[in-house]
Amino acid sequence: MAAAVAALARMPGYVAEVHELRAFLDAGLHADPPPTGLADERFSLAAQEYLEAVAVDLASDHWTAAALAPATGTEAVPAELGRNAAYEVLAATAACVAHECTGAVAIDASEAEEAAGRVAAFSAAAGFATLVRVFCAAAAFENLQAVDFHNPMSEPAFLAGLSHRPWAAYPLHDDLLMAVAAGTVRIGLGAGAERQVWITPHGRAVLGELRDRLDAAGVLARRRRQLAVSHRNWLALEPQSEADAARREAWDEILDASGVGPGARVLVLGLAAGGEAFLREIAARVGTRGEVLVVDPAVAVLRRFSHLAPPSAGVRLLPGRFDALPLSDEAADACLAPAFLHIAEHDAALVELRRVVKSGGRVVLGVPHAVDAGHALLREWLEPLLDLAARLEVPAPAAGHGALQAGEALRRQGFLDCQVRAHGFPWSASNVRGALLLALHGSELGRRVLERTPWRQRHDLMHSLLVRGEQLLSRAETAGHALIAPGELVVATVP
Repeated sequence: MAAAVAALARMPGYVAEVHELRAFLDAGLHADPPPTGLADERFSLAAQEYLEAVAVDLASDHWTAAALAPATGTEAVPAELGRNAAYEVLAATAACVAHECTGAVAIDASEAEEAAGRVAAFSAAAGFATLVRVFCAAAAFENLQAVDFHNPMSEPAFLAGLSHRPWAAYPLHDDLLMAVAAGTVRIGLGAGAERQVWITPHGRAVLGELRDRLDAAGVLARRRRQLAVSHRNWLALEPQSEADAARREAWDEILDASGVGPGARVLVLGLAAGGEAFLREIAARVGTRGEVLVVDPAVAVLRRFSHLAPPSAGVRLLPGRFDALPLSDEAADACLAPAFLHIAEHDAALVELRRVVKSGGRVVLGVPHAVDAGHALLREWLEPLLDLAARLEVPAPAAGHGALQAGEALRRQGFLDCQVRAHGFPWSASNVRGALLLALHGSELGRRVLERTPWRQRHDLMHSLLVRGEQLLSRAETAGHALIAPGELVVATVP
């Protein structure tokens, strides 16, 4: 055991190079499942047994003495490390394949076989030891971030992994041994003589190094996209309601700013709560000769609206990423993005809009002040998020920061006639999920808090904010108060 611990210390996982992490991403592999928040997750028994058998075979074939010596400098690394790495990568990749295709995490034979094919191809091309190193880097990042978040974290909680790696199908004994041997954590007695795990100063430095390396490779950017798409799929559960006067007024402002009229082809980036009524409003503007093109990366959201067939215009629902729009050049006369800050890749998305929207067409970006501590009801609703941000030392941006950010991004990409207009975003108890997602993903503060929060705490935060939002918005409506969240429309012209 001592030799194994020493070997793990010499191979802490964060030795994975940036190019290895990028190759892992390029192969379509994942070391952690999609952060689905409140979505249902399910493995069929056959799929789970299949993935376990594939993991055993991969470790047996590749995690051999001949492979270990050049990879780790020793043959004493336990066989379980190879098997565990293979299984977690297989299971996470299968979950992500399912999520990309259906918007849910329901893994059956086809997803399991696709994951097995990707892992086999990567192992053949880059080596199984590279897969293990990448897995260890991702696992070490999750472990250290969780300990740093709780600090201290009880030893039983760390070993169970329920806070930070609930998808791991085994106790995290080796992970703890590796961290202690590497000097990134220490174990001691806390209150009540319970064994606790503390992060060390060296551990914080390693956590920063890991974060930088994962960020440079694009791992964290992909995770941000997954988180936003996952929660947008959760938005598909929101009941649709007819537009009230406040919402219609807000939509009219957006449509007036776009200048669209009969016969126009309008691109809409992302659907949200109330999306069906909004699309009908656009359809009424463009008439029978016009068309509404909707692009959204969340397949569950698109499936929710797949029945749409407005009598006055065609509606095309297109799955795709905002930074790689599935449209030809100059396919649209204008673009509406009512929740632009949901889009993590601002600059890349704007490059695509320059390509897809015709010269002279307008782009209208909705930029709500998603987290405004000066708004009494919002402050009461989002108090757990704001308190967590203060604890994590994530500063709240000033009101209007998002509009400045969006305007600067537009100017960087050469858009003309940039204008910022005050705009109110109506929230109600009937679209509390949509309002919550604006608060979480429509602000830099929300995204940064989510990135630095372990899985279980993020899950609990979502539940807490959902319940608080339903109660507070219902209370406001009962009292006859409309909640109009402040924000801006940023309007620009395609050169």
